[in-house]
Amino acid sequence: MNDEVSRTTSSPTSSEVGEGVGWKVPKRIVVFKKWRTDEATQAALATITFMKLLRGERNLDIYVNYEPSEKLGFRDLDAFKSSGKKADLIIVIGGDGTVIYAAKQFPSEMPPLLCFAMGSLGYLTNFKFKEYKEILSKLFAHLPSPPFIITERMRLSVTILKSDHRHLSGKAPKKLESKEHEEGGTHHASICYPQHWVVMNEVLLYRGMASMCNIDTFVDTDHLTTVQADGIIIATPTGSTAYSLSAGGSIVMPTIPAILFTPVCPHSLSFRPLLLHANTTLRLEVPLDARSTPSISFDGKDTMSLARGDAVEISRAPSPLLLFDHDGGLDFVNGLRTKLNWNVRENQKPFNHISSLVSSSAGSGDCSTIRASAGGRCGNQRRRTRSVSSDTEEDPERDGHRKRPRAGE
Repeated sequence: MNDEVSRTTSSPTSSEVGEGVGWKVPKRIVVFKKWRTDEATQAALATITFMKLLRGERNLDIYVNYEPSEKLGFRDLDAFKSSGKKADLIIVIGGDGTVIYAAKQFPSEMPPLLCFAMGSLGYLTNFKFKEYKEILSKLFAHLPSPPFIITERMRLSVTILKSDHRHLSGKAPKKLESKEHEEGGTHHASICYPQHWVVMNEVLLYRGMASMCNIDTFVDTDHLTTVQADGIIIATPTGSTAYSLSAGGSIVMPTIPAILFTPVCPHSLSFRPLLLHANTTLRLEVPLDARSTPSISFDGKDTMSLARGDAVEISRAPSPLLLFDHDGGLDFVNGLRTKLNWNVRENQKPFNHISSLVSSSAGSGDCSTIRASAGGRCGNQRRRTRSVSSDTEEDPERDGHRKRPRAGE
């Protein structure tokens, strides 16, 4: 996004990321649409056509992520990456998976996302596509500030250190064997091979085909615990409603600066989910004496195996996800009810005798106030009850619901 863009927010569910800066209408736009879906393709074409109508074709620089077989005629994602240019806006037409894929393409600097729902759940896609003309008209209007609140959601920076020599456990890993290049020359492997990812939801270390994970865990170089479980999930607040939630983790408001530490089927019942401050650095090490080695995945993709001596360092990514919010900063709250059906159940019914008292009193008008406490009745009702009970008694030989006169009357 342009440096001039204001990202001021005011809702309690949105984080404040800047004030007093001007807003410019976006020019360079990257469109991500759900693949293999004709509806999403037609929606993307309609969106592009309307944007050109609003701004004029010369004032827009548009790239579209689509399959080569579709032959839409637009410059694709590879053309955008090779151009070296910065995008002002990302438009997503699809579901949460499309949002995650779009965010993955911008690991260092993230322009704001405008997301139209066209998926299954759509927890992150806040806008209805049927309103796209109204929404785009507001977005491309020459306003002094953005027409919608922008929510800032943290991401995680993940670095894998292969056979890291800086093990905090105090057990130095073995030096890697030297290996041959394809050209035939000898290459002496260094001790440490870093690999880097930026994730939006979670990092998962899991046992794979083994019986259990064994992972030493450190928080800011201090030993936290040794994970003995089917796996461990390190999640963002945005990811708290994804895999972490299924594993028993807490739901966290997406703008709270926190890192979720959620075990998957732990061996110890006292191993419960944990919430860490976002400024901490987590380090997970695979011990040299571990019986088996875990695998790791990033946002459910890019799975790879870890080896004994490998380490994973996880911290807050410098570039957050910027998401246009449709409901004035309350998309997260509304999503709990409408998307997750959070705590949706029938209301508790009142006691039967209280309900009957209310209905009878409403019909007769005898009591001005109904007492809900046990034994609380109106005076007239108590007198009627005594009169009826003195004149009749139950007949055990006949229907229990029928009454007969008392003997001698």
